[in-house]
Amino acid sequence: MYSIDEERLVADYTPLVRKMARKYSEKCGLELEDLIQEGYLALILALRKFEPERKIPLAGYLKAKVEQGIWGYCRREMSKNEFSAEDKILEFFREGEKAGEENSGFWQDVFQLLSAKQRKALYLIYFADLSLEEVGKRLNCSRQAVYRLKSRALIKLREILLQKVD
Repeated sequence: MYSIDEERLVADYTPLVRKMARKYSEKCGLELEDLIQEGYLALILALRKFEPERKIPLAGYLKAKVEQGIWGYCRREMSKNEFSAEDKILEFFREGEKAGEENSGFWQDVFQLLSAKQRKALYLIYFADLSLEEVGKRLNCSRQAVYRLKSRALIKLREILLQKVD
C-alpha cells in the first residue's frame, strides 16, 4: 500500500493552503487564520482519503479538496452571518420607524453605498416580499445572481451597522 508522509506533504502544500485562504478571506470577509485552519483540516482529510490506485494526480486532488474545504466553511459562516445581519438590519428599520426622521438621513447615506441593483434587490426581497426567482425576473438575472447581490449588500450593511452599533 502507498504510504503518505503527511507531515512532509502538509509542509509542501502550506503555500497552497495560505494562497487559497487569502483568496477566500478577501471574497468572504472572514478571518484569514480561520480559513487557513480550515484549509489545513481539508488538506489532512484529503491526504488520508487519497486513493493512489484511482490514478488521480495528488496535486490536483489536494488543490480541489482544500478549495472545497475553505469554500464550504465560507458558505457556512456567511450563512450564519447573513441571518444575524438580517436581524440587525430589521432591528434598525424598526428603530428608524419609531425614531421617524432621526434615522432617515442615516439610512439614505447607508443605502447610497450600495449599487443601484443591490438597493433594488433588497427592496424587492424585504419590502415587496418577492422570491429570489421573482426578483431575478425583474432585474433580468438569475436567482443565483440575486442571491449574490443580496449577500454582498448584507455584508456591506453589516459592516456599516457594526461600526454604528459598536
